Amino acid sequence: MNVKRMSASALQPFAANVIEKRELSRAKQRQYILDLAT
Repeated sequence: MNVKRMSASALQPFAANVIEKRELSRAKQRQYILDLAT
């Protein structure tokens, strides 16, 4: 049980990093589309 809690807390920053990268790429795509539209 302790190992599960430890691995979950260890994976949290990794998951946050993945989500952050996904949001970043989505923002880049939106900016690219806006650049094309203008």
